[in-house]
Amino acid sequence: MAPPTRLAMLVLLLVMVLPSSTGFLAVLKSRGFPSHRTYSLQAASSDDTSDFSSDPILAEMSILQANSAFYDSFRSMDLKKMRHLWSTSEEATCAHPGMATIFGGEKIIKSWEALFSGGSMPPLRATRQKVVLRGDIAWVTCCESTGSSSDPSFLEAINIFERKEGRWVMVHHQAAPVLPIFKGSQQQGS
Repeated sequence: MAPPTRLAMLVLLLVMVLPSSTGFLAVLKSRGFPSHRTYSLQAASSDDTSDFSSDPILAEMSILQANSAFYDSFRSMDLKKMRHLWSTSEEATCAHPGMATIFGGEKIIKSWEALFSGGSMPPLRATRQKVVLRGDIAWVTCCESTGSSSDPSFLEAINIFERKEGRWVMVHHQAAPVLPIFKGSQQQGS
């Protein structure tokens, strides 16, 4: 069977909406896609063997999809989805705000399990997402916003993904609070 064409991949984008992925939809809009349609790319699917190397737009969208899936699993406290997103490698790392770096996929999942056992997580949203792609490695820098619109809180984050067996898996997440004197620049997207 021949690999899917770019047109076939774009048709896949019309399949379903990602309501929480405002950054993903903003990228689509900035690329000239109509805003009245909804798009998705199933980057976290275990049977996705698409090769996006020849199309940087599709590659960027698949990485943003994986990044969105991370924040969706965070908000819903879905440990099964979180486990599916993370690399099982001992080289995987995670630095939760205010905590020491955790090494190894299983230890990282245990840290998420402990965080989720608290009963609630803040309504975290990824904004100002920027993707950098280097072969089978990609990273997303973004602002994580929490709190209400009248009292927002911000964290700066970097999420690093590696393409393994046709899908993007997270190999590093790090988030840190933004000092109050810099919060204004985050709201403006600088």
